[in-house]
Amino acid sequence: MKIARLLVRSVVFFLPEHKKIAIDRWLRGREEFHKLQKADCVIVSYGKSGRTWLRVMLSRFYQLKHGLPENSLIGFDNLHAKNPEIPLIFLHMIII
Repeated sequence: MKIARLLVRSVVFFLPEHKKIAIDRWLRGREEFHKLQKADCVIVSYGKSGRTWLRVMLSRFYQLKHGLPENSLIGFDNLHAKNPEIPLIFLHMIII
């Protein structure tokens, strides 16, 4: 999906900046909606609330439990692709 965003961004280069931003936000919203639909678990947090720390700790848990390399950090579906027993975890930040 990020590739689609890059393609659209390159095609709409002639539009005013506010329209480009609106299109980019719309595409990002679609990406997040699709991830939300596929997710087994959703973690929602505010910025600076320890989400990265939690992500590292969860990654370490799954590294030890499933014998994954130590540099494997939870993205959305990257660990699930390596082992289908690992849930799809969607980490989302609320912006107020």
